Amino acid sequence: MNDNDHELPREAIVALERGSKIEAIKCVRVTRGVGLKDAKEIVEQFLEQQPRLQQRMTSANIEIVRGKLGWFVLAAMLAVLAHYFLTG
Repeated sequence: MNDNDHELPREAIVALERGSKIEAIKCVRVTRGVGLKDAKEIVEQFLEQQPRLQQRMTSANIEIVRGKLGWFVLAAMLAVLAHYFLTG
């Protein structure tokens, strides 16, 4: 690895902060012109050296799951209410 391998494009870092490792890998592939395996290794090695970024990525993923769970619960409640009013 050379010195450039220790830095990621800003767009990749932003993607990681949002919890999107896949998007970061895509960005590295495009900007560096490397294959999927190499881009994945670059991103993972970068994350190993950045524990704070790893924490932000984990927190972002937790928030995404919470948001989806909230929408699922809301949809389930609406379905139950609709069923109640339409059949009762």
